[in-house]
Amino acid sequence: MTTDEPDAPLRIRLVLVHHGDPGRLAAVRDTVATVATALGAFGDVEVRNIGRQPSLRSLPPAKVAARRVRQWRLERRWAHHLGAGRRWFLSAGLLLVRLAALSLPREQAKAGRRSFIELALSSKHQLAWRAAAEDRVDVLVVLEDDARVRPDSDERIRTVLETAIRDSDLARVYADLAGGISTSLLRTERVSRRISDGLVELSRPATNTTCAYLIGSTTIAALFDHVTLEPQSALLPADWLMNAAFIGNSDVRCLHTSPTALDHGSFTGAVGSSIRI
Repeated sequence: MTTDEPDAPLRIRLVLVHHGDPGRLAAVRDTVATVATALGAFGDVEVRNIGRQPSLRSLPPAKVAARRVRQWRLERRWAHHLGAGRRWFLSAGLLLVRLAALSLPREQAKAGRRSFIELALSSKHQLAWRAAAEDRVDVLVVLEDDARVRPDSDERIRTVLETAIRDSDLARVYADLAGGISTSLLRTERVSRRISDGLVELSRPATNTTCAYLIGSTTIAALFDHVTLEPQSALLPADWLMNAAFIGNSDVRCLHTSPTALDHGSFTGAVGSSIRI
């Protein structure tokens, strides 16, 4: 908390990241309302929308290639961060294949559009972090428009906040609320331990996806500072950008809801992904 009174209400901001699709906005309305209600038990909740973006276009192959190389380098660092070894020559071979594929017109168009969508989405998350850091909010919750409410979402989100407040860790918390990717693919088994029926803690911070997450003020500042000091990282997808900021950062307390507090609609099939082309 940034307030001088220990029992003062938290300053909480709930941000919906979207791209203006009316159907998706209507479908996510209940999720936003449920999350806002859960957060409202702890303080004053301000709801914001970030949806403006340029018209859909395709990034040139050179920029797509640069993004793929940067992410490959980050993936190697991330595997080391998690203590999960990876045969670099296999991943390097896959990278070369993916780079060579960019010579094909169809792959150029597909990869270029996907890269543009990822960059547009990532920029919205960065805007949310920047505004929250400048406004000194205590808690920021970001939802993408494919987040979907579950029957116990209200209770599960309250549990995340109650756990962080009880342990005096709210400012440095990062909590994944919707997941989507299995722990085996994330390679987080070695650094995770279950601390309650619905929460897993990672000793080394790592994201799952950016569908829905909660962060405290110190973590907000860490993300904002990383983008400011490492501007080229803005080329990364939002989840990998967060991972880049978390590598070597022992100040972040990383929690993952398990089972998830919200459904990730693009993974459950409830929503068609806006990233997939």
